[in-house]
Amino acid sequence: GTGKTTTAVNLSSAFAIFYRSKVLLVDVDPQASATISLGVDPSLPKKSVFGVLNGEVKIEDALVETLVPNLYLLPSYLNLSKIEPVLFFRKDGEYLLKRCISGVDGKFEFIILDCPPNIGMMGLSALIAANEVIIPIRYDFLSIEATKQMLNILNKIIERKNKSLKVDGVLLTHFEEDGDVIEDHLGSAKRFSTVVRFDPLLAEAPKYGKPIFLYAPESKGAQDYLSLAKEVYSLT
Repeated sequence: GTGKTTTAVNLSSAFAIFYRSKVLLVDVDPQASATISLGVDPSLPKKSVFGVLNGEVKIEDALVETLVPNLYLLPSYLNLSKIEPVLFFRKDGEYLLKRCISGVDGKFEFIILDCPPNIGMMGLSALIAANEVIIPIRYDFLSIEATKQMLNILNKIIERKNKSLKVDGVLLTHFEEDGDVIEDHLGSAKRFSTVVRFDPLLAEAPKYGKPIFLYAPESKGAQDYLSLAKEVYSLT
């Protein structure tokens, strides 16, 4: 509900479409929302991050071309949660995803991971594999309060597991233009200048397996995610 998957799918698509960058989106969320949002079947274990982590398939053989030129997907699998105990009991299991992704690192200009909503072994693995993190949050008081806890957890992961991980900032989503101003509650947390306005078309697009740029290119959602892409690109 924070706009996590919507952001991962549309930021990946923006880089592929407008910057003509070769992009890999890695779906490590057991709900497989990013996979479904791009019209890909999440019930094929060997064509997924599950098969890669389980050693059943090489990562390059599990990648799927999407409807978006230059955008590739490493799909999730609806039973991906079964990999959690495997990672937990394996020595250095939380580093396995990072090692797998490193096999294709040089082939893509951007690799974007759609994390699970909770920080279990898969979430930790994704944050260890990442160089940068974006925190999308709903534009409401309780979500902003919860973000403070998330930032504390991220700081601990940076300190103990991945010192090179950088928090790019907080992204406010579901912004109602006539709503209350509440971002002051973020305190000193960095946030993006871009704010993603509430747009029902962003929720409709996944039903058709398309990012917002292919489904409703003139929409507010398309404008805002292109703006975010420009802002993130300027950080690289």
